[in-house]
Amino acid sequence: MFYKGDLVLVSRENLERVSGDDVTEGGDYFMGIVKKIDGTYMAVEFSFSQRGFDSCDGNCELERGLWIRSTDLEKVSSDIRIGDVVDVAAPDKPGDDEEGIVRGYAVNGPVFFFAVEFPSKIHVRLHNCREMVGSENGFFYKVNEINKSKKGELMKSLAVAESVVTKVTSQKNIVYSSDGIIGLEEEKKMILQAVDHNMSVLLIGETGVGKTYLIQQVAKDVGKEAVRISLNGEVGTNEILGKWLAKDGSTYWQDGSIVHCMRTGKWAVGDEINAALPEVLMALNPILDDGRSIVLSEKDNERVIPHPDFRFFATMNPPEGYAGTKDMNSALMDRFGIVMKLGYYKPTTEIQILKYHTQIEDVLGKIVIDVGNAIRNLRKANRVFFPCGTRSLVNWAKLIVIDGNSLETTFKYSILNKCSDEDAKIIYDEITRAIKIKIDWKASGEDNVRRLTDEMATDIAQISEMKKTLQAYAEEIKTRAKVKEAVV
Repeated sequence: MFYKGDLVLVSRENLERVSGDDVTEGGDYFMGIVKKIDGTYMAVEFSFSQRGFDSCDGNCELERGLWIRSTDLEKVSSDIRIGDVVDVAAPDKPGDDEEGIVRGYAVNGPVFFFAVEFPSKIHVRLHNCREMVGSENGFFYKVNEINKSKKGELMKSLAVAESVVTKVTSQKNIVYSSDGIIGLEEEKKMILQAVDHNMSVLLIGETGVGKTYLIQQVAKDVGKEAVRISLNGEVGTNEILGKWLAKDGSTYWQDGSIVHCMRTGKWAVGDEINAALPEVLMALNPILDDGRSIVLSEKDNERVIPHPDFRFFATMNPPEGYAGTKDMNSALMDRFGIVMKLGYYKPTTEIQILKYHTQIEDVLGKIVIDVGNAIRNLRKANRVFFPCGTRSLVNWAKLIVIDGNSLETTFKYSILNKCSDEDAKIIYDEITRAIKIKIDWKASGEDNVRRLTDEMATDIAQISEMKKTLQAYAEEIKTRAKVKEAVV
């Protein structure tokens, strides 16, 4: 099975047959990158221009690409993807490894490279990458020269994690950016493994923590479509399996949402599975079993055999504090190959998510995170029922960065109006105690940043003057001590 971003190998013979022209570069085999998938055909991009390569242009937006059947391709054996932290042997430090982050792929003729970025310039070879990637802190390495890191120190470094990916469009290089998954690298890896081994996945967590978003981003990353399917208490078996409809005096069968995904090879994401009706859960059981097939009793017992690319995911909120939800039957939960529990992000990770989606200033992002955590603590103490997820904080941050909106107004329309009147009053009264930065709720985000920056500069100047005074006082004490010692 191929995914978007896979490294593939194609022979000269197949390349010339598909392009209908002689290939004028390279050797007997060529490396490429899968950029789009349509059934059994892969849109593969190469590093060199070639007459006849325009069959992919326009359809998959590649100037140096071709649609090639999967049977004509061989996947390059490598589990390294963009965003992975890797160990690279430092040429000037024998036996020692340096950690870097994979920022893209590059192809030069038949040779394939990973573009690795480091937190700083670590050795003399790095200047070779400057023209190719536009960074003084990166270098290209062959597939067999790097391995996934076991130290993981860079995963803790926000400065490296948030660095900008350089896009290169020259004929010798192909580099594309990584996805928007932040702070869930291990979960993403497990989902990819589940997809490879056709295992169903259940994600549990509060609303707004990124359960569905994670699946959608992974699907996008590998060139698949994830279809979100509501399983709340108002959805019956007809909506997910199918039903007979009437038109122009005759009847016809319409597949339900899950059966449609099974036939077309899409990923089905069942939302709120612990709020589903008992008959809906019974209908899902065969999909979660090893056979994966389902029988449509209302359509002459037709057995639907899923497309090889079909996968099933489900999400649920904790049963406590959400109307209509209930504990999941242990037998049903056991049918899922992987169960993930997603909690709230650490503040350092959550602020990176806010900046990724909104470009909010650090000082304002910290205010948003502090308020969010204050609300979560109130919910944990059973004082309010509102679950303040990351999604709500992202929406608030988006409003803040719009010129002219005060913090109070944006907070009202993105957070408070989602709460009950009782919760809203408690939250509004309590949050200011949790914010360690003095802010003006009536002022805009930009005005607050300007004022806080000025205050910080004043504080720094005052601290500097105080330091000078203390140093002078310390010197005076030393002088007195010497005089006293001389007298004695």
